[in-house]
Amino acid sequence: MKIVAEFIDYPEMLDVLRARLDEKGICHQQFDAIVGVAGNYTNATLGGTRKKPLGAFTMLAMFKAAGLRLAAIDAPELMRETGRGIVRGAIGLTPGQLKFQKTVMRENGRKGGLATQAQRSPLQRSESGRYAALVRYYGNTRRGRSKAKLRLRAKQIIPEPRIAQDAHLPPSTP
Repeated sequence: MKIVAEFIDYPEMLDVLRARLDEKGICHQQFDAIVGVAGNYTNATLGGTRKKPLGAFTMLAMFKAAGLRLAAIDAPELMRETGRGIVRGAIGLTPGQLKFQKTVMRENGRKGGLATQAQRSPLQRSESGRYAALVRYYGNTRRGRSKAKLRLRAKQIIPEPRIAQDAHLPPSTP
């Protein structure tokens, strides 16, 4: 067993897989068949545009199919001390940068939510708010969300069907 490559982050890991496929001369379609994933999956994960992240189970299957093994190697030089304890330096972000990133992501999510709500009708906004309140009450779990949906459906007011009067019948008199 020899060490073929070393990586400490996700982009480097993808580069290792790409290099291995190039070394063995395996195209993406052949690799999809070897791994047993849907067609074009390798191209979506390892391709230039990377449309899809590589999932944990698929990653292990891809490494096995490429004839590679993952290993954990002790590297104390990658660790650094921060105010909250030891943090891996492989992330490449300081605690201040992480806080800034979290703030930016929260703000972008808020903007997206406001844009979605602006496109909805008042009835739809009311319904989604009612659903959110029920989910908070029942809990944000699969069971809680399904209870909230059932409760919301039960509370919906179904309008009475309108019966059109026929033109040839005289209007009813009291």
